[in-house]
Amino acid sequence: MFRGKRVDFQIFIRQGDEPLPVRYLIDYHAEFGSPQFRANFSNWELSPQYANALFRLVPSAGAQRVEFREFVEILLGPLDVSGGDEQ
Repeated sequence: MFRGKRVDFQIFIRQGDEPLPVRYLIDYHAEFGSPQFRANFSNWELSPQYANALFRLVPSAGAQRVEFREFVEILLGPLDVSGGDEQ
């Protein structure tokens, strides 16, 4: 579980030979009504075939690099990644 000032989220990972994410759960506890988003994942394709050009980044003029953690904190607020209570 990851806790932020505005959002908490959980990642559920399948155990076994292929430990893949099976559910993401996001709680927007700072929003009116405390909405929750839940996504379930199944039927993973572990050997997809895509052209490399599909993933080539061509940044727009003036674009700036932002580290992932900084981006997440901009969106969610500071996160406590200490683990918290396990459920």
